[in-house]
Amino acid sequence: MVFKTDRQRRAAFANMFSKGASDKPDYSEDTWQKHVAGVPKYEIDEYYRGIWPKLEPQLRGRNVLVRYAYDGEQVVKRHPHGKESFTTIDSADVLSEIVREHGVELWPETSKKGDLGRADMVVIDIDDLGGASKHEMNDVVRGVHKKLGASFGKPYVINTANGYHVGVRLGGSIPYKTLRNRVDKEVIEPLEKEYPGVVSKKYDKAPIWLDKTPIKKHGSTKAEGSLNLPDLVISQKISIGNIDDFERRRLR
Repeated sequence: MVFKTDRQRRAAFANMFSKGASDKPDYSEDTWQKHVAGVPKYEIDEYYRGIWPKLEPQLRGRNVLVRYAYDGEQVVKRHPHGKESFTTIDSADVLSEIVREHGVELWPETSKKGDLGRADMVVIDIDDLGGASKHEMNDVVRGVHKKLGASFGKPYVINTANGYHVGVRLGGSIPYKTLRNRVDKEVIEPLEKEYPGVVSKKYDKAPIWLDKTPIKKHGSTKAEGSLNLPDLVISQKISIGNIDDFERRRLR
């Protein structure tokens, strides 16, 4: 499906998951009419309430990193405003308060709060640092997808502002050190050999960076359905076979 405007896209996704959403706040208040990245806050809140059944399993029981937008400036926070505890989001109403404060993008941690030393998902952040072709990027994403799948289970792919996250939700939890070592040996190092000069696990050493940052305590991964900044492109879980098509259409 192709949407002509961001509003059409947000409304379509919100309607898909509207069942179970809680009561909306009073959008007639001035604060809800203010814009974040060019979009009224009430529209962002309506969107997140609409997909709450999709977001809730990803956020509940986890610390969440939130990206805020203030007049074009982006601020990333792991703590609510004025508090020392980590941000947690266990209801659509709590998420509304975050949106009220200009929070837009959601990144839950890869471990549960009670088990921060162990991850229950493995995620590789594939960043395009510039200089790689679309063909090379797609091949690398497919390579990560294939190798993660062979080692850990069925992968999923989510687009980010400058690349992709490829991850697997694990059946149990694994210590981060063990997980990082396995990802190096079974996924990243083989891909460095397959794509010499194109892929690296070290930042700024190749056009495509395979970042293991999510695989550590307080590492985080983008929630499926979370809005991108600055143009608020909606992230989606996408099929590995549709990467080229997705890049072409961008759901616009």
